[in-house]
Amino acid sequence: MEYTDKLCYYAIMVMTSTKKIFFIFLTVFILFFIANKIENNGNKDARGDTAFFRRDSVVINDISIKVDIADTAEKRTMGLSGRPSLAENEGVFFIFDSSYRYSFWMKEMNFPIDIIWIDENFVIADITKHAAPESFPKTFFPVLPIKILAVFLKN
Repeated sequence: MEYTDKLCYYAIMVMTSTKKIFFIFLTVFILFFIANKIENNGNKDARGDTAFFRRDSVVINDISIKVDIADTAEKRTMGLSGRPSLAENEGVFFIFDSSYRYSFWMKEMNFPIDIIWIDENFVIADITKHAAPESFPKTFFPVLPIKILAVFLKN
């Protein structure tokens, strides 16, 4: 055994069990923190927040579109509020647990959008074009129950 190995061994042996537990906990916490930072590196939303939405991509008419997935009540509530814009070929899918005539408003929005209302069979149920920020507090509804609401930058 090398001298440094012996020193480490004796240092660990001298620690009390409480110190050992604290040291292990601290090490695990630091490793978890580092792993989380690496996983989320570069995956920030337009507001600069750490990755809140899961990001995926879809292909529509041979065009790849990056979409944020809002599949929890918290994510759907946050939505696009406060974002300065959406990039070209970027959107958000609001995915619900069941079909219903969900409403959508433009609270704290900074840009106009097009809304595509999609039913549980992945068929377009309705389209709302050019929903403008100044329309708030007006709410938009689809004509039929939907399960997915897709939002894209107004063209």
